[in-house]
Amino acid sequence: MDLKQYKNDDFSLDMGESTIKPGVHEIKVVDETIFEGTDKNGDVIKVELSFIFPKGSASVKEWYTVSSGNPKAVNVGVSKLNGLFVAAGLPKFSETWKTDGIIGKSVMCDITEIDKDGNKYLRIDDDYGN
Repeated sequence: MDLKQYKNDDFSLDMGESTIKPGVHEIKVVDETIFEGTDKNGDVIKVELSFIFPKGSASVKEWYTVSSGNPKAVNVGVSKLNGLFVAAGLPKFSETWKTDGIIGKSVMCDITEIDKDGNKYLRIDDDYGN
């Protein structure tokens, strides 16, 4: 379904009394789910983490590839998890391969606006703090 006709040029997420706009925000990890499946490279396992913005009710999900026939995807996923764990004051994910302890942790992140092919959206900047 093409919903471009309903696109809002504000590009911020309405959370009632507060709004997410580009900039530095505190986010909290609230849920974790493991996805197992297959893709063009064979079996794949991803960790999905759900984050909330404590100043409102908005949430966002991020997927991290931890097992795949594509070594680059695993490298990116584990590197991103390492950064998140260090920011949360935990040992690097690559040292333990456990996500225990990340639920309930808060980290600072930079929300950036991306313009891809004329469509704008907000995303978490993975390089913030490096």
